[in-house]
Amino acid sequence: TPEYKYCAVNVERIADQRAAEQYVIDEYTRLKARLRESAMG
Repeated sequence: TPEYKYCAVNVERIADQRAAEQYVIDEYTRLKARLRESAMG
């Protein structure tokens, strides 16, 4: 069964959208690489 969780958030405007998107791409790429390495031993 799905769990529903609630939390307070503070939404702020991102000044540099392009840099923010690149940051997410870079972090996701690093995460995938770490997971791949740990899966292979």
